[in-house]
Amino acid sequence: MPMKTTKRWLSLQDLADELDISYQTIRRWHSQGRLPRSHRFGAVIRFKREDVDAWIEQHAEDRNHAAA
Repeated sequence: MPMKTTKRWLSLQDLADELDISYQTIRRWHSQGRLPRSHRFGAVIRFKREDVDAWIEQHAEDRNHAAA
């Protein structure tokens, strides 16, 4: 399930919007290390789209295995 946006670099807000999860949850997950590797450009945090897509696929597979 790839993300809808075609941006190469995604912000925390982009992730929240695309995953339909609150911004606060995305911030918490980031601080807990639960999101894919991030890159910092000064004060700005960004994620590579391909890393996010792979993370989504991995978690979808993990959920499918747990349900089986």
